[in-house]
Amino acid sequence: MSTVKVLMDGKTFQMEVDKDTTILEKAMDEDIDIPFSCQSGICSSCIGKLNEGKVEMEVNDGLSDEELENGYILICQSFPRSEKITIEID
Repeated sequence: MSTVKVLMDGKTFQMEVDKDTTILEKAMDEDIDIPFSCQSGICSSCIGKLNEGKVEMEVNDGLSDEELENGYILICQSFPRSEKITIEID
């Protein structure tokens, strides 16, 4: 299990996410209203900045190379791969 903190709209949300669940899926289960649209890694509606930890994305077509280099992730495609993760959503 990973402890995932999501910083959004001036609030901090914390949840425990297992390695086989995307962060968006768990957020939806916890009624955390993260913006999303397609859930397939294409639209980039669920973009967030990974400030701490590691995730593995199955698809990242909605991100440019520059966004990837700067630590941006697609939350709908992000599976936790470290004990602690912090994501900021603008």
